[in-house]
Amino acid sequence: MGWPWRGNMPSSGENVRFQLLVNGEVKATAGIESLGVLSMILSWVRCNPNAAPKDAKSVLKHCAQELDEPDMFVRLGGLDSAKDRLMTWFVRDIQVGDEVTVRVLPPGEFDSPTV
Repeated sequence: MGWPWRGNMPSSGENVRFQLLVNGEVKATAGIESLGVLSMILSWVRCNPNAAPKDAKSVLKHCAQELDEPDMFVRLGGLDSAKDRLMTWFVRDIQVGDEVTVRVLPPGEFDSPTV
């Protein structure tokens, strides 16, 4: 069964890479050697469990503390399935006005993960 949203991926067995730029500056280039997952996540979080409607508390159980200010960050990570290893190439807080760009690159060299 194929993925309905799957586009033209290399059929050579080689994997694409993700390159992350923040405000035009290259921060990391990520890749997986064999089987796995690459992801770039841009998150905005605001938590106040005490202000949540009573019936929404179960949804907020992951939010153990109140954040005075919303938290916003970008993360470039993945999973090397062959090694059963989670990896992170880059994670950083971002601000309103920052420009986040992801380039999908052909197979080639990539950075070592930081974690």
